[in-house]
Amino acid sequence: MVITWHGDTCFTIKNKKTNLVIDPYKDIKEAPNKADVVLVGNENRELVKFPEETIIFNWPGEYETRGIPIIALKAWDKSLSDEKDKNKGNQVNVFKFEVEGINICHLTNIGHSIKSDMVEDLGDIDVLFIPAGDSGNLPAKKAHEILEQIDPRAIILMGKGSFAEFLKESGAQIEEREKFEVTVKSQFQEDRTEYVLLQKS
Repeated sequence: MVITWHGDTCFTIKNKKTNLVIDPYKDIKEAPNKADVVLVGNENRELVKFPEETIIFNWPGEYETRGIPIIALKAWDKSLSDEKDKNKGNQVNVFKFEVEGINICHLTNIGHSIKSDMVEDLGDIDVLFIPAGDSGNLPAKKAHEILEQIDPRAIILMGKGSFAEFLKESGAQIEEREKFEVTVKSQFQEDRTEYVLLQKS
C-alpha cells in the first residue's frame, strides 16, 4: 500500500487492486480526477469530476467495496462547545477503513475533541491522518488530545499552513517523505509513534 498527499486533506491510497482517493476537492490544485473509490469528508466542498463508474461515499454509515470495509462517523468542523449556540458548523465524515490488514483513520477537517464512543467505534488504528496545520480549525492542543485517545502507530499530518505549533505541542520529531509505504503491521515500531509529513505530489 502506498499513500501520497495532494495537499490539504486530500490523499491517494493505492494497492494492487484499488485506487482510493480521499477529499479530492476542486480548490485543491493537485487533486486527482481518477479513482476506483472516493471518500468525501465534507459535502459542502465541491469535488473534482470523476467518471460515472467511480464509487463515491459521502454519508455516515458502514459499507464495503472492493474488499475494503469502511465506516464513516458523523462529526463537525467546529468545536462542540458551540452546541449551546446551536452552531456546530458543517457536518463532516470521519472515515475508518482497512487496506491490506492496515487500519486507517482519516479525520477530515474535524474541529473538535472526540468522545469516548467515537474512540470505541474507531478501535485499533495503525495510520491516522490528522488536520494539524495552523490554518485549520483544530487547535494544536485538541489535536494532541485526539492522538492520545486514539494512540495510532503512525501519524500523517494534513491541512494548510505551518505544522510548527502542533509539533511543539506534541514534542514530536517529524519525518518528511515523498510517500508512505506499508505492507504489514510488523513494519511499525512498537516503542514509538511515527510522525510523517508527506511531500505534495
